[in-house]
Amino acid sequence: MAKQPNREKQTAVLRSAQQKRKEQKREQVFRAIEEIKKSGKPLTFPNIALLKSLAVPFPTSINGLS
Repeated sequence: MAKQPNREKQTAVLRSAQQKRKEQKREQVFRAIEEIKKSGKPLTFPNIALLKSLAVPFPTSINGLS
């Protein structure tokens, strides 16, 4: 069973990378919201997703935005 420790390492690396991507997207959404507020545009899901080419159809699914 030498492959089990390797699998645990791979899992840890993948989880870490996913967490980093999640945090980066969350910050992008917050920056997009601030830019939209400053520009005076309506704060809508499509405006948030279009700004900075975010692929976030429902930003409320990200913790801290609800």
